[in-house]
Amino acid sequence: MIKFVLQTIPAYIMSIFLLPNSLIDVIIEKMMNELWWGIVGCTGCWGIINLSVNKNNGGMSFKDLTRFNVAMLGKHGWKF
Repeated sequence: MIKFVLQTIPAYIMSIFLLPNSLIDVIIEKMMNELWWGIVGCTGCWGIINLSVNKNNGGMSFKDLTRFNVAMLGKHGWKF
């Protein structure tokens, strides 16, 4: 359930605006990692991986937010 909620919170903003990669990587994914792992302010700690890595490679298979942002904007372009 946490995975579902974490991925849908930025969905509305991502469907309207193209967010810079720095914002997605530094702020949004960092906040998701901190909430998931429970370690605040720890970047690059041992054992902490990016959540968007595939399960076969040891990740949690969260959506890649950069690709998700482009896909949401492409949906509006397709409708237009």
